[in-house]
Amino acid sequence: MVEITLGGSNAPICHGAGRQNMTLSDLVRKIEYVDANGVPRSVEKPEHLRAASGCFGLMGVVTYITMEFAPMSYAELAPKKMPVIQAVPPPPGLAEEDIPPALLKYWKPLSTAEKQKCQADFESRATSDYYAEWFWFPYSDYSWVNTWNATKDPKGAVSFPDKTHIFISFLQTVTMNILQNAPLAKDLIQLAGLSEASVTLISAAAMKALPEKPVKTFLPDALHFQRAIQNVRVLDIEVEMPLVAKQGGPVNAIDYTPVQQAWWDAILLTYKNSDRCPMRMPLEMRIMGGSDVIMAPQRGNSLVHVVSRC
Repeated sequence: MVEITLGGSNAPICHGAGRQNMTLSDLVRKIEYVDANGVPRSVEKPEHLRAASGCFGLMGVVTYITMEFAPMSYAELAPKKMPVIQAVPPPPGLAEEDIPPALLKYWKPLSTAEKQKCQADFESRATSDYYAEWFWFPYSDYSWVNTWNATKDPKGAVSFPDKTHIFISFLQTVTMNILQNAPLAKDLIQLAGLSEASVTLISAAAMKALPEKPVKTFLPDALHFQRAIQNVRVLDIEVEMPLVAKQGGPVNAIDYTPVQQAWWDAILLTYKNSDRCPMRMPLEMRIMGGSDVIMAPQRGNSLVHVVSRC
């Protein structure tokens, strides 16, 4: 996503990914805005920016934002499509009989060692990767795992996505809007009782369109490569929660059980209400760093944060 049509990406204090990266609002060095009296003003003192850079749009009409970024680096993308139950394993205590059979079939045949390997892989990605993000599209058996690391070596870097991928993205967006908002299509789906089937088909198409080949590209291209998604109308909710320490474990060791519990709670609720399909957009999870911004939910969390959106 390279265009934003409403609301901005800075004021909500929620954008960022990877434990070593703070929020977008922490990168702001100056904000220029028009206040309630129509007077142009600016804020650039660090102690003031801690309030102004993440203010949920309460300051006035923002006209310019100056941000400081690290020197250009490159992303070594290695996206994976893997069974959701292996991408983010179920938390301890979740009974197998509570897991939908369509998902459990990818877990039950695994040996204890293989299950432990899935858990270790998830924790390694969440803890150490420069960028860490997981997607699950409703009723899909698979998850899209988008975690990667950065490098300063430009050799082999290419522009991403290419023009063909961008064009396909726009076609997908138009199709998505028609399926979701055209009154005739909605009425037919409801009349035929095909809500779950239609959501499943949309999820399958979305998963198919996502990349899964390794590629090295410029870091800004890797952050938001999907075009036109800002045109898809959604009613979503975002939940942010702190990561917690593992009791009795090494210093700074993270207990990912609450993270996995939250992820699986959302999945199980989706299946439980499949007759109405209240969730039609993907479940997304990002692990991210802390923040110095006063109103940031990440502020004060030494082990940093997880963001879930659906």
